[in-house]
Amino acid sequence: MRLIILFVFTFLMLNCLKAQSNNVIAKVGNEEITMEEFLRRFEFSPHARTETAYDSATIKKDFLYTLIAEKVLSQKAQELGIQDSYDIKAIMKYLSDLYLRDELYQKEVKDKVHITKEEIDEGKFKISRTLKVKFVFSQDKNEIDSIYTQLGNGAPFDSLLQLRSENNEQPDAAEVTFGTMNKAIEDSVYKLLPGQFTSPIKLREGWYICKVYDVDIKQGLNQTDLKKIEDVISSRQEDIFYEDFYKRFFKGISINANRILFDEIYKYILKRLEEKYSADSGSKNKFDLNDSDIETIKQSLSPKLDSVFIKFDIDPVTVEQFLTDMKLTSFWTDSLKPQRVYTILNSFVATYIQNTLLSREAKKRRYDEIPEVKNNLKMWKDFYLANRLMSRVFSGIDVTDKEAMDFYEKNGQAVQAPDTVNVLEIFSKNLDVIAAALNDLQSNSDFEKAARIYNDDDSLKLNGGNLGYFPVTEKGEIGKQAGKLKVGEIFGPIKNNDGYSLIKLIDKKRGRTIDSPGFEEAKNDLKNVIRTKKMYESLDNLTAGAAVKYGITINEKFLGELKTSTINMLVFRRFGFGGQITAVPYTPLFATWYKVYLDYLKKSVF
Repeated sequence: MRLIILFVFTFLMLNCLKAQSNNVIAKVGNEEITMEEFLRRFEFSPHARTETAYDSATIKKDFLYTLIAEKVLSQKAQELGIQDSYDIKAIMKYLSDLYLRDELYQKEVKDKVHITKEEIDEGKFKISRTLKVKFVFSQDKNEIDSIYTQLGNGAPFDSLLQLRSENNEQPDAAEVTFGTMNKAIEDSVYKLLPGQFTSPIKLREGWYICKVYDVDIKQGLNQTDLKKIEDVISSRQEDIFYEDFYKRFFKGISINANRILFDEIYKYILKRLEEKYSADSGSKNKFDLNDSDIETIKQSLSPKLDSVFIKFDIDPVTVEQFLTDMKLTSFWTDSLKPQRVYTILNSFVATYIQNTLLSREAKKRRYDEIPEVKNNLKMWKDFYLANRLMSRVFSGIDVTDKEAMDFYEKNGQAVQAPDTVNVLEIFSKNLDVIAAALNDLQSNSDFEKAARIYNDDDSLKLNGGNLGYFPVTEKGEIGKQAGKLKVGEIFGPIKNNDGYSLIKLIDKKRGRTIDSPGFEEAKNDLKNVIRTKKMYESLDNLTAGAAVKYGITINEKFLGELKTSTINMLVFRRFGFGGQITAVPYTPLFATWYKVYLDYLKKSVF
């Protein structure tokens, strides 16, 4: 088995990739594609391999043509007013809020992190030592003081521990390394020699006394150790600055949701969950609402969609706005018990209010005018506008009976069936789950086993992700990508409406030319073949025509000089104050329009 996606990285900041140059590699109307933008999109996106070299000029050209097409279609979509549609406005507001909160987090938390030489030296001392530790715990200060007095008077630690319930949690001494436990405990135990114990240590949940049993000292540190030292120190400082900002920012703020409307929303969410999932869902521990579920709930609440749900003094949030944002952030519960669903919804609303306040604060500070924020939002807007226009083109394709008959007669009353594939799929709405599945597949070639573990979809989980045989013209991007793979190859994640999919091709059958016994029996198959052909022809013509209208130029020299890596990866971006998406939009290759564009240019010359 060969993994198409070789690495998955947690994406924290785009600085991790240094652009070779900010030179313009292509112009599309009044817009530019810089080498930096090309590199980010290319390096942070998965690519299906081809028979030729991965880093070939053809691959880079096709990817550039894909980016150009995206910008061309985005400009065409804006001409048609698609940017004013409700769904585009909703997704762009959601993304804007993510980037604004992230910028606020950067200014109030990350920018304040400062690592001193003393902290690095302390980290080196600790990371070179692995301790074996056991603990005694109590929520009662008098009890922990009594235990400490007994230990001071010579009582054996192990004898006291054996009489306590926490002994069952630690049959063996735990290995403690730098950064794996609370800093207060860590600071205390790293001062001890084997056989010594700490004084009582106060944490939120109670009091601890720890004993060190053994110390293993590592000779020499590598780059991974040094990186971990910086990461641990930075993370701990971030926690301190975050907590300080959180307390200051939300002090005295009280924003409430309409309790009557809350109860109504809860009622329909619970009803939809109960309709969707059976009461005997077994060991299932995730029950979520997809886009269609939220739309069903909206319909049930249609008379109240314009009612104010969250009472901000300025720009209060309506029921419809809240449910639209819920669709974008996703809602799920670990139980169908009414009280549990109620509690989770209450927490969801509280988080929603906090995030809204943070986003509005960042906008008040005009962080939306920061170039990096503007550029990222422009990238996503181009992507979504282009995709909405493509969907409009596809949905507008129809095939008449006459077209089917003409095709039938032209092809000698035979139908060329598309290739069929058999695919295993892992599907999840959660990128963390996809990342975990990919990491597992790095070391474990059993895709079927991973599909039973990581799938959100119960039916896929039960049958090991097997989708069965289907034509490559079906199942959207899954069918399209599966048709390009070799048997045994894995590709993904593939973005679809509800989440992300990983696929493994387990079999492929060449489409046969089928002699049809009659037109009526073949008509539906014929229409599907013609519809697919017309869809791609229409998209090629639309893109090529718009490219001629807006004008495009490509700097072949810069493209040829551009160095790209041979590592195929998907990168996730985690945002300050929560939330994550892929670092860049994933756009499947779309380069066929360019040949049509060149033909248009030749015709215009003559």
